Amino acid sequence: MVRYARVSSLFAEVPCSELAYRPISGSVIAFVVVICLAIQAPVGEPRCAVNVSEEVSLTKVRRFSSLTSGKGPVCGRFICRFRPGAAKTMIFMLLCLPPCSQAFAGAAPTELQQAQQCVILLHGLARTAASMKTLQSELETHGYRVVNHDYASRKHPIQKLAQTAVPEALANCVDADAVHFVTHSMGGILVRAYLAQAELEQMGRVVMLGPPNQGSEVVDHLANLPGFGLINGPAGKQLGTAEDALPKSLGAVNFELGVIAGTRTLNPLLSQLLPNPDDGKVSVAATKVEGMGDFIALPVSHPLMMNSALVIEQVLAFLQNGRFQRNE
Repeated sequence: MVRYARVSSLFAEVPCSELAYRPISGSVIAFVVVICLAIQAPVGEPRCAVNVSEEVSLTKVRRFSSLTSGKGPVCGRFICRFRPGAAKTMIFMLLCLPPCSQAFAGAAPTELQQAQQCVILLHGLARTAASMKTLQSELETHGYRVVNHDYASRKHPIQKLAQTAVPEALANCVDADAVHFVTHSMGGILVRAYLAQAELEQMGRVVMLGPPNQGSEVVDHLANLPGFGLINGPAGKQLGTAEDALPKSLGAVNFELGVIAGTRTLNPLLSQLLPNPDDGKVSVAATKVEGMGDFIALPVSHPLMMNSALVIEQVLAFLQNGRFQRNE
């Protein structure tokens, strides 16, 4: 039987058996155990503070819960945070830190790993690095050095963007032993275009969020309409589904890749142009590419998926283990 220590009935529960202690005397350990048992919660699986719906961003969760101190990992669909206040909570925080067990695949790397691994974030078409801020924050919390690179996605064709944006980002990771990429939408096509022409000695893993790896039927239908080029630039017109369109011309990938697709839409009109299921911009089928190592579809939409707790949990899992986390 595993007992769990309750840290305030409103906020967090963690297993006493998985707490990390500093070297201390037997009497102090005994006292800590007594405290844990005195404020124990019912037996069950470890739980965290807030039940996060699929597309609620971590930033919103923090605001909603008035979570004012510390940072914790994503545990399944929950975000571990602590709100000091009650005497029991304070006693537990002093004696039983760290607050959350590393009970999921995306656990924080060691300090040595932190110094060695660099993660490059590449946003999508007509977006900026600000769209990846929540993801950046969570990756940094888990010990990764993060380069959230901004580039002018609507100014140039994809080939030129790949030749400029990716090397600019890589310049910030020259001393890293491993360089990972996490991309949203067209950012994944930039990585494919770059790696089709260049080799990266420190190449790590790649996670693509909603990538149009086979193009998007939305582009097929709308690319020739007035204003499309103004809004999406020359790169946007390259994302169609024709066999000679750029996404399909890049061929199979030869790097360790995990793809996350969305199955919810915020734009039902655009979804009418897509094979279902889709995320409002790209169909689930079109996100897949030959050579990918793992794939998962989640109930998230295209423009918001990078802020989803579900997605961030899977990003961490793939970067750490080379596969997505599944409850089997």
